Order: sequence, then structure tokens, then C-alpha cells
Amino acid sequence: MARIELPEGYGPFVEALKARIHEVQLRAALAVNRELLTLY
Repeated sequence: MARIELPEGYGPFVEALKARIHEVQLRAALAVNRELLTLY
């Protein structure tokens, strides 16, 4: 199987994207928890 050459900067881009996704997921979970607390 041929190896695909990745563009320069691809690794850092993917890592930054993963970090951003994690941050947004955490913020969404906190917002949901906050809203659930207002129901009680």
C-alpha cells in the first residue's frame, strides 16, 4: 500500500482541532448541567 504524504502543518492542525472539539464539548456539557439544575 502506498504511503500518503500529509501536508506540512497537518499534525498541529489536527491536534488544535481535537483540542477545540474537546473544549466545545466540555462547554456544552456544562451548559446542559446548568440548565438541568434550573429545573430542580
